[in-house]
Amino acid sequence: MKPRPGQLGTAVLAVLLALALAGVLAPAFGWRLDVVQTGSMSPSIGVGDLVVTSPADPGDIEAGDVISFRSEGALVCHRVVSVDRDDGAFVTRGDANEGPDPSPVAYGDVLGKVVLDVPYLGHVISFLKSPFGWALIILLALLVLVAGGEEKRSKKNEDRGEGRR
Repeated sequence: MKPRPGQLGTAVLAVLLALALAGVLAPAFGWRLDVVQTGSMSPSIGVGDLVVTSPADPGDIEAGDVISFRSEGALVCHRVVSVDRDDGAFVTRGDANEGPDPSPVAYGDVLGKVVLDVPYLGHVISFLKSPFGWALIILLALLVLVAGGEEKRSKKNEDRGEGRR
């Protein structure tokens, strides 16, 4: 079956809208969508991956879980190595790092537990947030509108018999 004009553009636009909707809805439920900037969690989580972080009660976080937290103003996603329930802190380590992080992570600094890692999607999102990405989105939307209008005109002409010679 031959794809009709505008189908690819419509599909791309639908995917972009789904991403935008997820970006709007996730925070409404306390979830975070973050693009991984460093390789400290390689190979488990790579640079440019999109991680989804769910709010989590510190009592439900245990060794082996990957958590998101703020450290010196930066967002960090590292694996919990051990839990100090008495001090209310986690010892964390990036999978690619030699040893644990220098400072324990206080319960209050935890943003949540990483529940999903989508490889490479962060690269796409970062691109789409750039000025060139926005221009591409606008161009695709215009192309979908034009192709849809052309398809309707072509169909109308065929129905009238004007398309046959």
